[in-house]
Amino acid sequence: YLYFGQVERAYLLVRHKTELLILDQHAAHEAVLFARMRTGTGDSQFLAMDMELPLHPAEADALSALMPELTRLGFSLDFGKSDVLLVRAIPAALSLPESREFLRELAQGKTDGPEPIWALLACKAAVKAGQELTPDEASALVRQWLDTPDAEHCPHGRPVVRRLDGPFLE
Repeated sequence: YLYFGQVERAYLLVRHKTELLILDQHAAHEAVLFARMRTGTGDSQFLAMDMELPLHPAEADALSALMPELTRLGFSLDFGKSDVLLVRAIPAALSLPESREFLRELAQGKTDGPEPIWALLACKAAVKAGQELTPDEASALVRQWLDTPDAEHCPHGRPVVRRLDGPFLE
């Protein structure tokens, strides 16, 4: 493949085989992260100080039920005082504010298994539209996306790529 550049800080232009690809950088990164979560475990970054997250008892129950999956994704969590969640480590792909928001959203919502959790985490961790990528970062993302099977759509169903072939361009 040949990476040409970024357009509107949201789309990556790439020549791949006989096609010109226009990749949505956010959707492509979401698809890559989602595929990784389906097949493996998350890397953790340990916090210098525990983050305390006060919860309503119903929220605490919701997160307790998800504890094995959250641990697999890279969180290290423990309930200190009755309804205060102690966050000791977060997934390496998330910042502290993103982790806090992610845990709040999970505590307040219903999930039907791990895939909605993975989709939410992939969305939070993925590069955003409007984010400037260096050529090396963009090229690495393109390579990861090309190496990811079934990555034509993000976990929410949005198309990742627009393919333009020779006849279309003519």
